[in-house]
Amino acid sequence: MKFGGTSLSNGDNIRHVCELLQKYLNQKHEIVVVNSALVKVTDSLVTVCQRSLEIEKSYISKFITTLKERHIETCKTAIKDESIQKEIGEIISKTISELEDVLTGITFIKEVTPKIRDFTLSFGERL
Repeated sequence: MKFGGTSLSNGDNIRHVCELLQKYLNQKHEIVVVNSALVKVTDSLVTVCQRSLEIEKSYISKFITTLKERHIETCKTAIKDESIQKEIGEIISKTISELEDVLTGITFIKEVTPKIRDFTLSFGERL
């Protein structure tokens, strides 16, 4: 099953996706799940990747803060168990920190190769 960004646009939609998956698992189906980034995240990563060539670190910090808050809020809506929320929050924080390092590196080297661009865009799906 593949779920695109619209299916993952917010915590309520993610919870619905999980309910669908649980239904199939309860029927003893084996499944493979492929997910996209949250809606609009890939577009914003493309933009920030290109803008990192010409912007200051303060813009990246603002982008990172907004992206992290969105994912944390989505997690809190999608997941009711606070211990799981905490665990996922730690994963989000670690992944976001890595993304910030990549974007900061782009500002220093002033180059976005196809490999760097692809790596940057991969954060959407990983988050």
